Amino acid sequence: MYEQYHTFWRRVGASIIDFVVLIPLNLVSFVVVFDAVRDEDYGRAMVVSAASVFVGLAYRIVMHALWGATVGKRSTSVQVVDAVTGGKISWAQAIRRESISIVSGLAPVAIAAFAGTEESVRGEANTLTQWASAAWGIAEIISVATTEKRRALHDFIAGTVVIKTNWVAPIQAYPDYVTNPYAQTGYPQYPPPPTMDKPKGW
Repeated sequence: MYEQYHTFWRRVGASIIDFVVLIPLNLVSFVVVFDAVRDEDYGRAMVVSAASVFVGLAYRIVMHALWGATVGKRSTSVQVVDAVTGGKISWAQAIRRESISIVSGLAPVAIAAFAGTEESVRGEANTLTQWASAAWGIAEIISVATTEKRRALHDFIAGTVVIKTNWVAPIQAYPDYVTNPYAQTGYPQYPPPPTMDKPKGW
């Protein structure tokens, strides 16, 4: 009954594809931030890190709001839809889906801004953020694996669900389908007309 919602491995594949799509951005960001830190220009490093996070989040929010799928999801034939209507999601829902990612993505930037050059404070705060992100990721996986419609926690936050776009409902089989040419799947089943013997002499 819920086969169309069994999208776990497709979503894993979609995440990998989206990661590859964003590699150029992440690579440029890493190089710039590395140079900035080496030069002890923490302000530039913070700005570039924040911009990189923002672009990655904007990519997912815009793609989901406009088409219900990122490049990865389109490649693996899954789509994000409204959990109640099954229709297109709103911009608000697309943003809510990424709400935790927004917090976890911008947390290191905020920590760097407030900690300044205090290396010990920045290190402890980043470690705590990483543990919190890992715990959230595990909870997301458990939610997808155990809920009826395979919804992640961010799907519950946004009121969305992920479905297969190439799923076709199975045809219900009837015992008399082969023997009864009048049987039409999906419509009321009527018995075949009675067989009438031909009059003698015909």
